[in-house]
Amino acid sequence: MKKTIIFGAIALLGASSLTSCKKTWSCECTTSLLGTTTSSTISIPDQRKSDAKTICENADSPYDNSSDISMSCELK
Repeated sequence: MKKTIIFGAIALLGASSLTSCKKTWSCECTTSLLGTTTSSTISIPDQRKSDAKTICENADSPYDNSSDISMSCELK
């Protein structure tokens, strides 16, 4: 009986570690252009949290060197 319980627990732990942690994430961005601020949300589907965070943080990179536009994004 003990072997069955131990084997069952190991099987459950193993199965849960094999499942994907991918889901749809939201990236909230705030953009300022010539004194006007707007907010937007970008959907990032089927990604792990670490990958979604990288995508979200890089969403503002095209505007890094612009003096007219500033953009900051945060994963939610």
